Parts: sequence; C-alpha cells; structure tokens
Amino acid sequence: MMNLFLINNVVVKDGKVNLILAALGGKEIKAPLPNIHLKDIGKEKGGATPAEAFEKIFSSLYKSISSDSVTKVFNDGLKKLGNLKDLKVPDVKAGGAAAQKTVDSAKQGAKSATEGLKGLFKKE
Repeated sequence: MMNLFLINNVVVKDGKVNLILAALGGKEIKAPLPNIHLKDIGKEKGGATPAEAFEKIFSSLYKSISSDSVTKVFNDGLKKLGNLKDLKVPDVKAGGAAAQKTVDSAKQGAKSATEGLKGLFKKE
C-alpha cells in the first residue's frame, strides 16, 4: 500500500538565489525569488505520492528561479561586473549572453536535480 499525501499549503516567502562565479574569484550576485504559494497538493486525486508532491513543489521552485525577474537581476549583475571577455573567462561573452548561459546552466542543473530526487520516492 502506497502512502498518499494531501498538502494544504506550501509557502516560500522572501527566498533568494545566489549566483557565485568561481571563474571571477567567487563574486556573487543575489536575486530575490518571487513568493510561491501552492495549495491543495493531491486534493484532486485523493492524495499525492511523495514523488508527485515533490515534483509539484520543485517544478514551482524551478519556474520561480528561471523567471524573467530573476534573469534580469543576474543580467544586470553581470553587466556591473564589467566585460567578462576582458577578464579572460573562456567561452563567455559579456552581459546578457553570459547571464543567459549561466541561467541555462542553472536551469539544467535544477532540472537534473529534480529528476534525480524524484527517483528517490519511486517505489521499486
């Protein structure tokens, strides 16, 4: 028998994402996350498995991290650091392209982590 959950509320408020650039000596850019409020996880189906609940929560978190507002903060922060090409960071262009590459990498990492963690909850 599989355990099912009904989660009434999940709230992530005043969250922040920190982007640390090792190639630039550990410089950091901080971006506020939009608030997240999820309600009634599992209610429609009479309960959710741990994997389903986890997927719903992390999917929402992923969308928040990859939102336009967070991307803009990262873009602006990278522009303030100056021309990254002059700092001899390989394969990275200045400004928006560098931010997009960083955001794309973060998105892929978050997606991979979510997929891996979902596997923890699957019943063999």
